[in-house]
Amino acid sequence: MDACGFIVVDSIRLEYQRWAGAQTAKPPIMLIHEALGSVSIWRDFPAALAQRTGHEVIAWSRQGHGGSGRPAGPRSSDYLAQEAALVPQVMDAFSVPKAHLFGHSDGATMAILAGALFPERVASLILEAPHVNVEQKALDGIGVARQAYETTDLAKKLKRHHQDVEHVFWSWHDVWLSSSFRDWNIEECLAGIKMPVLAIQGVQDEYFSMAQVDLIVANTPYTQRLEIENCGHSPHRDQLEVVLQATVVFLASQ
Repeated sequence: MDACGFIVVDSIRLEYQRWAGAQTAKPPIMLIHEALGSVSIWRDFPAALAQRTGHEVIAWSRQGHGGSGRPAGPRSSDYLAQEAALVPQVMDAFSVPKAHLFGHSDGATMAILAGALFPERVASLILEAPHVNVEQKALDGIGVARQAYETTDLAKKLKRHHQDVEHVFWSWHDVWLSSSFRDWNIEECLAGIKMPVLAIQGVQDEYFSMAQVDLIVANTPYTQRLEIENCGHSPHRDQLEVVLQATVVFLASQ
């Protein structure tokens, strides 16, 4: 880690960390974390990514996550689009005109939305466990996560990474299992994705099936797919070397 601190976006303080890369002229890789994620939950991955790719890596904790401030009101069913709309402001705070967006799960969905809304700011998309609609598998997985949160040490583990772990967990759980979210779908946004895409999916993902990647490949012109065996919902943790090598090759091809 080469720098850390806070930026202010939409009147909310967001914690961040930066890892320098050797290729200073290349656009940075900006990491957008998962539903229960934060800067610290990326663990050693950002440093390894910067070292292997040569690109600077920037990660931040989204509103209400990690050490970042919370928005004034409750999370709404269009929170993914709201967060994606803030990506250019985050980039501006770092004086980054254009970046590669590396998103995990909810972060991958936000990366898709940001790529469709702001194509001039996005060099490419690297998407781990992306989703463009709601699968029953995801809803079932969230139910399993709720049971683990209530009956195991999951809450204690997450508390190490968040100031307000109750907000982080229940705002995700409650929105996804609400009736207003059942018809959530951003497939139409895929038509706006013209930049190169690397879509990464663990074959044993607990929340989403390969159908999500199928939709992305079928509706975007420059997408490479990577299906990883012995891999669940977090490929960069389950199969670190595979993800790093695929990312290196993908970025070098541009």
